[in-house]
Amino acid sequence: MSLPSPGDEILDAVRQVHWSQFDDADPGRTELAFRLVLTARSEGDGETAYDRLVDVLAHEHSGWVRRSAIPAGPLLVRVVEQCAGIPRSTALAVLVDLVSWSTAGSASVEVGEALRGAAQRLTPLLNRLTAGRQNKAIARSAGELLRVLG
Repeated sequence: MSLPSPGDEILDAVRQVHWSQFDDADPGRTELAFRLVLTARSEGDGETAYDRLVDVLAHEHSGWVRRSAIPAGPLLVRVVEQCAGIPRSTALAVLVDLVSWSTAGSASVEVGEALRGAAQRLTPLLNRLTAGRQNKAIARSAGELLRVLG
């Protein structure tokens, strides 16, 4: 499936990260997870993409956020900034969970600070999305991320 233009650029940025420097990261699985986010066209696609990406970046059942989330944070921010619809909604959902889990102590301080720093860059956009009426799911997720960033 062909990616939209911002998706191509984001996927290129995913490929440029040296994922192998993280003990818990698999470059192929990470690229596939981001590709699924960027190509998601339905709610089902978004749920599958969310599950795959969270599985790569965290242990969902314990809420432990892996160090590989450090370079993933700015990439997720780019998806929120540059994409729309299901990819944006999925990236927001992943950011909400990663930031909230890492803030709750389920990650190293370094991971939590990196994720919060990346997500805080979205504050002006999150405020606009929260006020928007076109997509209630995105507005709800944007509001949740603002709350988590507190």
